[in-house]
Amino acid sequence: MTRLIVIRHAQSEGNLGPFFTGHNNVFLTPHGHKQAEETARFLDAYPADVALSSDLLRVQQTARHTTERRGMELILDPGLRELDCGTWEGQSYPSLMAHFPDEWNTWIHDSIHMIFPGGESMQEMCNRVQRTFARIEEEYRGKTVLIFTHCTPIRTMITKWKGQPISAINDLYFPYNASVTIVRCEDDGGYTIELESYDEHLKQAGLHRENKEEKR
Repeated sequence: MTRLIVIRHAQSEGNLGPFFTGHNNVFLTPHGHKQAEETARFLDAYPADVALSSDLLRVQQTARHTTERRGMELILDPGLRELDCGTWEGQSYPSLMAHFPDEWNTWIHDSIHMIFPGGESMQEMCNRVQRTFARIEEEYRGKTVLIFTHCTPIRTMITKWKGQPISAINDLYFPYNASVTIVRCEDDGGYTIELESYDEHLKQAGLHRENKEEKR
């Protein structure tokens, strides 16, 4: 049996303001470091064979709370990156709504057809992420894998694991910062989700999300 334990990065500086972060490198906040440490403690209950992370800084910082606690190597994989928002990265939501009303409407209501100028389309990002997870699943077959990544890649994979079309991503919630999703890869090619965006450990520690979850 292959088990994937997928963790969204903890609260970053990009989560505090209403702007797109994308591939920009931002740090975890002090609150985010506390979230990441609490999630690392929660993950103590799950032995793992390998740990992989997006190479973006906020995810690396989240992952190292777990890997340093375990004395594990952290393998960086750019295929696990967030959506590349191109020229929208670093721009505020109010500014984008004012200057690109049609594109903003597409992003909010029909995101799978969004193409970011100078960046990726949503479809390109979905293809990239699903290829990356397929490779990880094949390379580490029969093992338990820690995967530290971002909000949109997790939503992309949840549609696959639930057998939904990728267009269903527009209706999905946003996984909480430092939350844990666990999926079992069955021998018949199916998937069983054991935990989905789990963050009760953060609530119990008083470290639940402080920011409003937006499309970033």
